[in-house]
Amino acid sequence: MELEYFFLDIVLWFSIYLIVALSLNVEYGYAGIPNFGRAMAVLIGAITVGYVMNHILMLLLGID
Repeated sequence: MELEYFFLDIVLWFSIYLIVALSLNVEYGYAGIPNFGRAMAVLIGAITVGYVMNHILMLLLGID
């Protein structure tokens, strides 16, 4: 049961960042308008999520 929620959380975060990445692609790729504020927020969010997920998985697997 807990494992289902874990995978659901991963899918949720993946879909949120996919939407943001697609919006950045439309904004800069098609319109040619760079938005460094949103890009920096996405970068910080991605690094934070990666860091937190890494520590959660290390706790679940018993790695020090």
